[in-house]
Amino acid sequence: MVTSNFQQTITDLSKNVRISTISALQLWPKEYASLCEKERGTYRTHKDMGYEGVGAVPEVAEGANADSKQLIEGYIESGTHKTFMYEMAFTWEMQTFSEANPRLLNMAGQYQARSGMLTTEYQVANLLTNGFTGTGSGDGQPYFSASHVFKAGNDYSNLLTAADLDKTSLQTAIQATQTQVMEYDIPAALQIKQIVIGTQNIFTLPELLKSSLDPESANNTYNVFREYGIGKMLSHYIGDADAWFVDTNINTRTLFDATGIKMWSKVKDNNTLSEFIGLMLGTMFHHQYASFGNQGA
Repeated sequence: MVTSNFQQTITDLSKNVRISTISALQLWPKEYASLCEKERGTYRTHKDMGYEGVGAVPEVAEGANADSKQLIEGYIESGTHKTFMYEMAFTWEMQTFSEANPRLLNMAGQYQARSGMLTTEYQVANLLTNGFTGTGSGDGQPYFSASHVFKAGNDYSNLLTAADLDKTSLQTAIQATQTQVMEYDIPAALQIKQIVIGTQNIFTLPELLKSSLDPESANNTYNVFREYGIGKMLSHYIGDADAWFVDTNINTRTLFDATGIKMWSKVKDNNTLSEFIGLMLGTMFHHQYASFGNQGA
């Protein structure tokens, strides 16, 4: 970036740090983008409420009255923006010698960018990390629970029996996606999109999905998993590296970004230059029936 178009920048610590930070932000491998959809955060708290419809149209006898059904407001899911801020201080001495030490400026920019992106990654991954505990959903259950209910009256589960990821447990998970129901026990007809894993399963999952033959016996039995075209997503930020998750064609997680990553500077009375980086993020899970969680053994 030090060219004839930036004569003043080479002596401006703040501008150099920002240039380095922006460059690092562009190069960051954004895992969160494969875990959820991202929307512009326009409200402090975002809410999502679906409507529960009716089942198949029933047969009636000739001249008989039609059954009466009404739409029902579903449970409300919500996510509130949180404010995150970090200050990186440069003393007068550091500013004085920074012109001769461009490595310091580049390193500061790299760390500034990393702090902002790590916050984003952890906030999204925490939806999965904390998905087995608490009462975060509108029906009073965690993200992944065997006791979810629709207001229409029927219940459903998106909690898989705790087990290590292997052929048997993955087969059970796929079967669970195909037998999942919506309100009034309507088949959800989900299509599997990806398996999300932590670091403990980095060898197990590719072997299960990509083996030509049976991934356990390697005999002439065809590997049926290949038929589903399942993708794999490795998250380095999930708290339990043994846990794994099944996502389908219906998104169940959203990241609300109100500000993007902002940077600003402030000079204090002792001539210390403070470089600030801040962001406002909110996360929310919704349509829980379409994702499944397994805590691992």
